[in-house]
Amino acid sequence: MVDALAVSGSTVYVGGYFTTFAGGGTTRKYIAAIDASTGTATAWNPDADDVVDALAVSGSTVYAGGYFTNIGGQARNSIAALDASTGAATSWNPNANGEVDALAVSGSTVYAGGNFTTIGGEARNYIAALDASTGSATTWHPDANYDVYALAFSGSTVYAGGDFTAIGGEARNRIAAIDANSPGTATGWDPNPNGSVCALALSGSTVYAGGYFTTIGGVTRNCIAALDVSTGVATSWDPDANNIVYALAVSGSTVYAGGTFTTIGGEARNRIAALDASTGSATTWDPDANNIVYALAVSGSTVYAGGEFTTFAGGGTTRNKIAAIDSNSPGLATSWNPNANNYIRVLAVSGSTVYAGGQFTTLANGGTTRNNIAAIDADGNATDWDPDASGNVNALAVSGSTVYAGGQFTSIGGQTRNNIAAIDSTSPGNATTWDPNGSGQVYVITLDLTNARVYVGGNYTTILNSPQRGFAGLTNPDDGALPVELTALNAMVRSTSPSEWRIELNWRTATEKDNYGFEVERRAVVSDQSSVISAQWLKVGFVNGSGTCNSPKEYSFADSRLHAGRYAYRLKQVDVNGMFKYSQSVEVEVGGVPKVFSLSQNYPNPFNPSTTIEFTLAEDGLTTLKVFDILGREVSTLVKDELRAGVMHQATYSASNLSSGLYFYRLESGKQTQVRKFLLMK
Repeated sequence: MVDALAVSGSTVYVGGYFTTFAGGGTTRKYIAAIDASTGTATAWNPDADDVVDALAVSGSTVYAGGYFTNIGGQARNSIAALDASTGAATSWNPNANGEVDALAVSGSTVYAGGNFTTIGGEARNYIAALDASTGSATTWHPDANYDVYALAFSGSTVYAGGDFTAIGGEARNRIAAIDANSPGTATGWDPNPNGSVCALALSGSTVYAGGYFTTIGGVTRNCIAALDVSTGVATSWDPDANNIVYALAVSGSTVYAGGTFTTIGGEARNRIAALDASTGSATTWDPDANNIVYALAVSGSTVYAGGEFTTFAGGGTTRNKIAAIDSNSPGLATSWNPNANNYIRVLAVSGSTVYAGGQFTTLANGGTTRNNIAAIDADGNATDWDPDASGNVNALAVSGSTVYAGGQFTSIGGQTRNNIAAIDSTSPGNATTWDPNGSGQVYVITLDLTNARVYVGGNYTTILNSPQRGFAGLTNPDDGALPVELTALNAMVRSTSPSEWRIELNWRTATEKDNYGFEVERRAVVSDQSSVISAQWLKVGFVNGSGTCNSPKEYSFADSRLHAGRYAYRLKQVDVNGMFKYSQSVEVEVGGVPKVFSLSQNYPNPFNPSTTIEFTLAEDGLTTLKVFDILGREVSTLVKDELRAGVMHQATYSASNLSSGLYFYRLESGKQTQVRKFLLMK
């Protein structure tokens, strides 16, 4: 048996249960290198003493995993690095305590999966990331451990639903809330349903959830529930569906639901219903679909539905897989009739255009060829926009002139795109250069326009060529509707004389789109006995932007000759067209600070990739602030300077070049030292 293959140039590396290779004559135990032209074994012979199940090649190194205890002439338990020229084992030795069945290499990290519980000197259950230089386990931990089907965004929180049991570093059954300002940390919100969550919708302080569960939020709720955004506890709202809810949409005081149910809200309702947001009772609106409803979208007084149905509205109107229903009628279909030949899985509305995704090949009155994705006009006809996806489309989201599509395709918009793409809505359907390259199906896409993020859920294990399972937040600098992404604004106080100070502002952008620059604004913050009085914002400087770019940029500005007091700063980011938005403000206190040696906990924590550290000193003098990894190795020096006491100092740390994990930061001044830990989660 051959269990593993890896190709490098003209050589095919193989691993398995064999002991001879190439015409039955060459002895090669469990691992061999084969000439791709001749099929004969090369002289390369690591000579493993047991089965090799996994192989990966990186440069001049062949990584092997399996059941062996000796390979390449060295004792190596289940995992080894072999010289691609000689077959000898290198000094790299993670020493797994069980078999290694899977390997992948990304940059300086080797990812391993199998049946081990320790590897690289650390406890790691079944999966680990190893330093390619040392063999030590990093602190990397996966995100969602299974499929994400639904996403919804509100404020600084992303809600996720699916079939996972862990996400964001926490045990979460099928639904979770994730802090959008962190690297993906799950909050304490935990409704804990006992089955899949397929749909999410937000309205005010309520998260509506649909799926295939019977308990959620601590109570019995069949397939649909309303959850408190603060506690995760189910409210008294209980429509009690008798089967799966696949789709939810909220409009005013009405919650629309689609799925496979035949009763909901106390009434007989076939696969689609309108529910009172206060009582959970079904309204009189009753379109009566004859088969599954997968997708819902609301625009004004029209409810668009997609699925597998063929008749709609009282069982009399033929509507193949897609329909528009008047919300002010008893549930009657309008004359809009695109007439798809196979199921519709997702719908998105932008102005008078309805975007549809699914597994169809013809659309719009039975004549127009459209493979799996289409734009439909107000008359129900397909427009000229034709991205022509090679496989099913499960997810759609519209941002300005960009249509994001996710599913299970390998080409779309005339380009190779694996499972996710951005398509120009003003073109004939061309894919943009944006290419996250998901390794598995994408089920859902939602947009956070405030923070310039595209949230993606599915069953992929890598995206943007990095390990990330099930859930990811992405950026797209080519999307003009997504603004400049500002990732940090921090301040460091410098003393220029006993009575004057300079404040140095530092900030960082992850991506930029048409960024003209930043106006720096300041105001004084004065406290009296009963309140805080803030003066007006004043422009104190301007820093040029970088136009359009998709790589991180660092900026700084110094505000000098300040006297003791408390000051607030903010940035006014200005586009080339004059549009602008403000950053969050930061406050800095100079003078009047107690002369004590104190190191504050960083914020935010966990962080990705930037965080802020504040500290004060008991005495003037040489001060250092350094960062160390979990093995005690210094990875960065943030401060090494003569600093004054009586000042609140602030330092920014950007860890974009480090892997996820636990790190330590240490403050030293004179004979005083203080250490704190912080968590980087990418």
